[in-house]
Amino acid sequence: MEITPTKLTISQLFNNRNEQFSIPAYQRRYAWGDKQVGELFEDIARLKENETHFFGTILLLTDSHRADLNSLEVVDGQQRIITLSILLKAIQDRINELKEEEASKDIDSHLYCQGLDRKKQNKIILGDLDEPDYYRVLNLENIEEIKNKNLIQAYNTIKNLISKDDFEKLNKFLFKLLHKSIVIRLDTQKANDAYKLFETINNRGLRLSPTDIIKNFILGHSSLINENTLKKVRENWKELIINLDGISTDAFFRQVLCGSLKQKITYKKLISEFKKYYIGMVKESEMLPEARYIDYFEEENGDLEESNGDGPIIVKERNKIIKSKKNKRKISIIEFSNMLKETSLIYKKINKKSFDNKKINQHIDNLQRIEAFPTYIFLLNLFKKNIEDSQKIEILKILESFMLRRHICEKRTSELDDIFSKLTEGGDENIVERVKKASRISSRR
Repeated sequence: MEITPTKLTISQLFNNRNEQFSIPAYQRRYAWGDKQVGELFEDIARLKENETHFFGTILLLTDSHRADLNSLEVVDGQQRIITLSILLKAIQDRINELKEEEASKDIDSHLYCQGLDRKKQNKIILGDLDEPDYYRVLNLENIEEIKNKNLIQAYNTIKNLISKDDFEKLNKFLFKLLHKSIVIRLDTQKANDAYKLFETINNRGLRLSPTDIIKNFILGHSSLINENTLKKVRENWKELIINLDGISTDAFFRQVLCGSLKQKITYKKLISEFKKYYIGMVKESEMLPEARYIDYFEEENGDLEESNGDGPIIVKERNKIIKSKKNKRKISIIEFSNMLKETSLIYKKINKKSFDNKKINQHIDNLQRIEAFPTYIFLLNLFKKNIEDSQKIEILKILESFMLRRHICEKRTSELDDIFSKLTEGGDENIVERVKKASRISSRR
């Protein structure tokens, strides 16, 4: 693993005029709230003269440096880098109010960069979803059009904290921020090294979401194959993130897995079960160390029982499903990522009620009103089927009736994931009758 670590002050991190930080579109959107922004501000404000503040590590995927503008892909640390830039912008705006032009120009060198053409550009470029909003915040233009409110809220939070500060107080804070705050910058030119290190750095239990770990797992694997594969998989992941904007990606992956494995999968088991499913589906997965481990685990522990909170699950049954996938034709990692992308588009249409057929949207709205979220496991499967819209509408009506009866009778909601997971079994033929039969049987439980 070729990693170059460098200890830098915030000023040194931002002040290289021919470097530009790029937040790739596959990364999650800016998500810091008042709590995180306020804590960052207070950490700096409370520094004593002989103290420093450590901001952690910033992981960058880089190419060989050249004389022109160098783009540095931020693999880890994007939330902190974005917040720091917004903090600098808010301070600059307050300094401009105080008419301290020289100090304002100094901040420009940290907020902007330029290449050989000497054209001024933003120091940070965000992904497709957040870049327009970030531009509006930095320029304070069309604020009412901002969709990611976290960006403008971060700016407003900082602006309120410094609204009454005079230049002397601001200047002291700025010195602490730029010269008494440090980061460890980790540079690597290999994508595989970057993804490996990302998971190592963040392997602390709560920090990473399941989606973050799944993303890193898939992109890390694709980087082992070749550059073209990595490029295509990243593009599919970017589209998936765009499709699921404003929707829980963790819930998406859990429900996809429930339907694929035909059984309930808890959030606790999501990452491990996804990796097993992935290895059973993707033909290039033999190169992964996890593949050997999973084969050994299944062979040695196939008859063990484990609990998921709803009673015992026979691990052997789950392994039969995974092994049955292995016996089928495996698909390439590009096909797998494309499948996830297409499934995310269906999930978006379900959540946003944006199908072409208005009657379908109305019945989905009915399901949402009665909080029938577990039905999405089956709906993901249903809307992939090549059947008439009239059949889909009939099935949606059956699901409405079924869910209402369960709510009225106060049946256990914990059973629903299993019910709708198993309902995904079977083809297109007689699907309406199968759903009717399954709803009658399940209603008696």
